[in-house]
Amino acid sequence: MAANSAYMQPNEFVPVPSSLFGPLLERMSDLDEVRCALRVIFLLHRKQGTFKYVSVAELMSDPVLRCGDDGESVERALDAFVGYGLLVSVPVEAKGAATYCLDTPGNRRALERVSKGELRAPKTAVHRREETAPRPHIFALYEENIGVIYPMAAERLKDMETEYSEEWITDAFQEAVLQNSRNLKYIEAILRRWRDDGRGAREPGGRTGTVSASEVFRRAGR
Repeated sequence: MAANSAYMQPNEFVPVPSSLFGPLLERMSDLDEVRCALRVIFLLHRKQGTFKYVSVAELMSDPVLRCGDDGESVERALDAFVGYGLLVSVPVEAKGAATYCLDTPGNRRALERVSKGELRAPKTAVHRREETAPRPHIFALYEENIGVIYPMAAERLKDMETEYSEEWITDAFQEAVLQNSRNLKYIEAILRRWRDDGRGAREPGGRTGTVSASEVFRRAGR
């Protein structure tokens, strides 16, 4: 197994309804439905509070699903999940918004309280396709140079984008490609070195800012 396999990284375990591995899986028509179902379950698991729900707007901007402008496929999948008994539609204050939660007895009771006015309906902004934000530059870099973005990698990329400039991130990816070390850990080590030591410091032999993978990890204390 490759050293940078997702199975070699620390994993967060997410409970999945057992029906997804039996009757629901049989009813799903294509791989996109399976991917969407698993991602929805993961996002719901990460939510806070007892009543957890997810909106179409969230899924449209999700870096793992990579919907782009194709919101119709997500909406079709969500409608299908309601028919399968995996999800149930949640009434929201924003008119026309589409929001869903897992179809469980607890959520059914919460929805009944919403209908009685005992529990406030969620506020969810309506997603408009023409307002969809362009795909973040860092995610495109990762997909083009490393591969599929797993959830843990997506979180690390967001942190990286917050801490470093777009120019530094682009150059770090380029350096990783040149060194044939196409993995996120190496790119993070490059950025830390530039942050701590400064960019442009000359290396032995007169090269500027380019060192081997082993040297980067040695300096980072890894």
